[in-house]
Amino acid sequence: MEQIESWMISMIISSIGLIAMIAVGKYKTEANERAIEYERKARQVMGDKLDNIAEEVVAHNAKTIGVPTMEDVRREFVSKEMFRQMEKHIDGKFDDMGKMLNKFSQGQEEILKEIRRK
Repeated sequence: MEQIESWMISMIISSIGLIAMIAVGKYKTEANERAIEYERKARQVMGDKLDNIAEEVVAHNAKTIGVPTMEDVRREFVSKEMFRQMEKHIDGKFDDMGKMLNKFSQGQEEILKEIRRK
């Protein structure tokens, strides 16, 4: 036992290398497990967000089903400017009609005067 033989040195170096490989492998495995767990949690959060967004989209679509489009509104309703123009036009027509009625009533009065004279 006085001397260590070469095969013993090789055996010790191999044992130390094996222990080092096992330690590095265990460390890498634990690091990978932590990374996988982190990735799983991140994907879970993203999935929850996507679920919430999908629910919001469904709710929004349900709200917008009965809402008229801009084309429908244009077709059904008159713009303020168009209303003002039509209002002026209608007022003008009423004024013209009033003038015509005045002329008509004046004509009737003249006819009545003629009839009363005779």
